[in-house]
Amino acid sequence: MYLGAIGRGDRETAIAELSARPSGPLPEEGVVDGDTQIRTIDVHGTGDVVTVDVDLKTASGAYAAQYTVDRSATGAALIASHSIVKI
Repeated sequence: MYLGAIGRGDRETAIAELSARPSGPLPEEGVVDGDTQIRTIDVHGTGDVVTVDVDLKTASGAYAAQYTVDRSATGAALIASHSIVKI
C-alpha cells in the first residue's frame, strides 16, 4: 500500500503507513512512480518486527529499498524505518 500510494503521488496515504510523521520528503518520492516495477521482495523477521527488502525497477534505474515494519499498540503493522538506494 505504501509504495502504491507513493507511485500515485498520494503522500498522505503513504504517510498513514508510517509509525511517525516525517519532517521532510519521503525517500521514495521522486524515484517511485506509477510505472515502477517490484522485481523481488524478501521478508524476514519474527514476532512483531519484520524487515522487508524490495528490489525496484524505475524509470531512473534499479533501486533497493528496505523497510522495518513494527506492530503498533493497536495491532497495526506500520513502517518504523525505511531507506532506498540506487543500485
